[in-house]
Amino acid sequence: MITLLTDFGLQDIYVGVMKGIIKTINPDIDIIDLTHDIPPQNISAASFALANSVDFFPDDTIHLAIVDPTVGSDRKIVAIAFEKGYIICPNNGIITGVLNRYQPQQIYELTNSNYWLNQSPSNTFHGRDIFAPMTAYLSKGIGLKTLGHNLNKEDLVILDDIYPIIKEKEIIGSIQYIDTYGNLITNITAKMLENKYW
Repeated sequence: MITLLTDFGLQDIYVGVMKGIIKTINPDIDIIDLTHDIPPQNISAASFALANSVDFFPDDTIHLAIVDPTVGSDRKIVAIAFEKGYIICPNNGIITGVLNRYQPQQIYELTNSNYWLNQSPSNTFHGRDIFAPMTAYLSKGIGLKTLGHNLNKEDLVILDDIYPIIKEKEIIGSIQYIDTYGNLITNITAKMLENKYW
């Protein structure tokens, strides 16, 4: 199974094109839209949504998460194997929330252009030209060692704002996500509020 999480929205063809590429390479794979309404370029919201979704899918699910403000730059495209499956994403902090709960088992930068859609990918649509085909080939059993080269955990970009600052008599947190109903979800947990000093 593959899940898709993006900030692309559904009014354009981008999501449909990626699905078409994945299905062309692996017609038998199931694809689930996790969401395509992450606020544009909001990596923190994407990290929150991804971290709060992975537990509800079968083991070995591949989660493709694309919120990529620096598409076309030298930022890395990575695949992380963890206890519940795989995550393919830009190395920009999207993985932070998942790494707060799971240790990565393997980390690879996806660099083998033989598994891209073409050898000259667009500077603005890596979702089509790199992410979608790489994800599809992984779902067909092509190993991470074939798709790229090994990285260390220290090579992963981690967001700073996912963790609140806890002081003696105050907690300084941030809003991680605003859902459709207007609920403001912070990084301050109920357990943190149990301190008798609040």
